[in-house]
Amino acid sequence: MDNPHLLMKRGYWYRPLAAGYTSDISKAGRYSEAEARERVENVHGVTMHPLAECLDDVLDQIDETKQRLAVLEGMRSALSVSDTPGEDR
Repeated sequence: MDNPHLLMKRGYWYRPLAAGYTSDISKAGRYSEAEARERVENVHGVTMHPLAECLDDVLDQIDETKQRLAVLEGMRSALSVSDTPGEDR
């Protein structure tokens, strides 16, 4: 898809196929410019955002994910769980 867009309403991203909302940009649907424009024109409060202009949101989500991962890795270390997935604990 050329020039994908994300859709937002009330601070939440539309999910794929406009099936609900999410605060997680990685779970947001990608829409063609025509699809996005149609939704903006027909649904009150929807805004369209070219994916290329969402870099700050993507970087914020990456930072938050890294922080969550660090917490989970600390918990795993505290529990002395093996690094090998599926290995008996």
